[in-house]
Parts: sequence; structure tokens; C-alpha cells
Amino acid sequence: MKLIHLSDLHLGKRVNEFSMLDDQRYILDQILDIIDAERPDAVLIAGDVYDKAIPSAEAVSLFDAFLVSLSQRTLHTFVISGNHDSPERIAFGGRLMAQSGVHLSPVYDGKVSPITLSDAFGPVDFYLLPFLKPAHVRRFFPDCDILTYTDALVSLLALQTTMTAVFSDGTDLSMRALNAVTGFTVCAVTVAMGVWMIVRTNKPLKKLAESTQSKEATDCERP
Repeated sequence: MKLIHLSDLHLGKRVNEFSMLDDQRYILDQILDIIDAERPDAVLIAGDVYDKAIPSAEAVSLFDAFLVSLSQRTLHTFVISGNHDSPERIAFGGRLMAQSGVHLSPVYDGKVSPITLSDAFGPVDFYLLPFLKPAHVRRFFPDCDILTYTDALVSLLALQTTMTAVFSDGTDLSMRALNAVTGFTVCAVTVAMGVWMIVRTNKPLKKLAESTQSKEATDCERP
């Protein structure tokens, strides 16, 4: 599956009170040309869509036009909020836009549901994890000692019932355990304090869960 990865658009950014919108509009047009040439299956926009949590109307209009252009192509678009973004603003209208192939990360509510695409090699699951501070995650894990960003990420990944234990691979989140499971390939891309989790699988996730039960990992456990 071919993917194009973008991040840190920072739309609406001003440098010494000079607006970068015209330059950003030009760059987005260039990105569309690359997409047309490469013909990816999906475009990933990994956080910091805007430069501020409350972006200007002009910045919102520019991103809206970009998403419309992407939706008119034969591909899916995945967007997560970064540390410069408001997760509520990025999530707005997400369920409506999903019908056009534009998938926006929802506000984190204690779980992350995959969005599945398929190609000739089988299904690929996309987990949209937005930027999350430890305090955002801690209230969903009252029994866990969540002090750092790594603690938060390990805990929320472990909560995915079909992936408990496999994602608790240490603080570097190298995902070696999951890569070792036959039929799975994992790509983790960390940008703008957000994380993409992309899972290629050729067997049901239920079987993965069964294959890891012997590890007896808890939601808070680290090997």
C-alpha cells in the first residue's frame, strides 16, 4: 500500500508579522501535484495542521480547500491533531467527512478504533492517535502510574484489547514483539507529538490476541 506522509503544515503561521498563507497555498498545490504523480492509496497528515489552537479564518479556509481537493481524488486522507492544534476543532465534522474518505482523529475518549483499508495484500488498520498529554490519558487509567508521555502512550496502546502485551515492548515503543508475529508488519511514525499506528495483517486480530494471552500482561504492565 502506497502512503504519502505529511506533517507540521502550521497553516496560518506568521513570521515577524508576515503571513505565510500565500507560500503555504503554493506548497499545498505542489503537494497535490505530487499526489497526482504518485497516486497513493492514502495521505497521512500527522499533526500541527494549524499554527495555533484557534486558527485564523483564512487558515481554516485554506485547509478546507485542501481537504476538498484530496476528497476529489481516489484516495483516503487521515488527519490527527498535533500539539499546536485543538483536538476538538480538528475532530469537528469528522463523521460526516469520513463518508468522503477524509478521516479526522476524534477527541480521545479512552479508546482508539481502527480504520481499515484493503489492497491486494490484505487489510491495513490505521489507528489515529492525536497528541495527548499524560493528564489527558491518566483519568482513563486510575490504577496506572502515568507521569510521562511514554507512560501515557504505553497505557493507551495496551488498552486495545486485541493488542495487550504486544505493544508493551518497552519505553522506546519499538514494536519488535508485534513485528515478530507472523503475518504482521507495524510502522510507527511519531511526528508533532502524535503517533500513527499502521498495522498490516493477514490473519484476524482475534488470533493475535489469543497468541499473546500467555504473556499475561496487564494494562499497566511493562516487560
